[in-house]
Amino acid sequence: MAVPLRRYIANRLGDYYAQPPNHVVGSFSKDINYKSLFGEWHWKRLCKDLYERDQLGQWLTPVELFRPYYSQVFAEYVAQQLSKEKSKKGYKFDIVEMGGGRGTNAEAILTQLQSNFPDIYEQLRNYTIVDSSPSLHELQKRVLLDGGHGTKLKFSLKDLTDVAESNTELFPSSETTPTFVLGFELLDNLGHDKVRRDPVTHKLEHALVDDKGAEIFKPLSGDTLLKNILIKVPSYGGRMGNPIWVPSVACGVLIEIKRKRPRSWIVLADFDYLPPPDLDNDYGRLSVYGDGEPLVTSMEGIDYECYLKSPHLADILYPTDFERLSYFCSKCFAYSVVKITKQGQFLSKVGPAQVKATTSMLTGYSPMISDFLNCSVLTVSPQEVLKA
Repeated sequence: MAVPLRRYIANRLGDYYAQPPNHVVGSFSKDINYKSLFGEWHWKRLCKDLYERDQLGQWLTPVELFRPYYSQVFAEYVAQQLSKEKSKKGYKFDIVEMGGGRGTNAEAILTQLQSNFPDIYEQLRNYTIVDSSPSLHELQKRVLLDGGHGTKLKFSLKDLTDVAESNTELFPSSETTPTFVLGFELLDNLGHDKVRRDPVTHKLEHALVDDKGAEIFKPLSGDTLLKNILIKVPSYGGRMGNPIWVPSVACGVLIEIKRKRPRSWIVLADFDYLPPPDLDNDYGRLSVYGDGEPLVTSMEGIDYECYLKSPHLADILYPTDFERLSYFCSKCFAYSVVKITKQGQFLSKVGPAQVKATTSMLTGYSPMISDFLNCSVLTVSPQEVLKA
């Protein structure tokens, strides 16, 4: 039986992330002395050494590379957004982090709030980490429950594809509790669909993978999620005959957030561009190329031109079209302010103290600002807070 492409991708990535945490999500033990960096070349050499000698896992995220400073910036963002709310008697709010990695981000955010904004920390009801990986879920509990924030923390093991398809719920109940929903390098590993218009009939089609592992296109008929997305953003339908990858799981999750927690701040930081695959050989494609094609890399670090040609255990990494996704958010959250900011600009504006902490005294170079130039931050914030 053929399955929608988003489900096929989600199943593949589910198996990838079910591996032991040290096989996938990287970490390292040594501290980085940012103040003594001689510039970009020095940072690149240091990163090379980390990957070759000290790093556990396949790759390192900004959360891990720039701990705790990167995460502290987003704690600052929470505090700044709540600056006019915290004086209200009985005010409470929640934080939900989707895709919690090794728990590093949650620990840094909670510690920053506790140390620098104790009144806001007290008003925080729960910090919930939602993850689909059983191995990361257990690691997060081991790492965080031994710390000083155990009374604030909750852990939820669920697949966001099930949330997007309304098979399970992201939140236990519908309520107006102010909620911050965070996702860092989450969008790139969520299931996508591939949509095109048939060049002959002009009707919309979506890709599926059949029981023989082949990609096929069928008319878009009973897929409620994709239909809802295309109603809000018709350009996700692509051009005539040219398929486009649609972040259907991300869009479905956003719909669920709007439905269950309408007064939410949303922060999503991710890649806005990814380089083409570095192919040693011409492996050839087994699928139709689409705009927004993912970068597919095996556990051995080998890139593949096509998700169907790679080994089963592979990272399938999508760039995010933030312009389209922000337009979807503006349709979904009609009374909110939606912004896209390059990640370096966001970090500089919200967390100047954290940027300073990662800046070389010798050259003025900050890798937290100057590295990951291909990343952006999407924010959705309730409009009434900005007017207050």
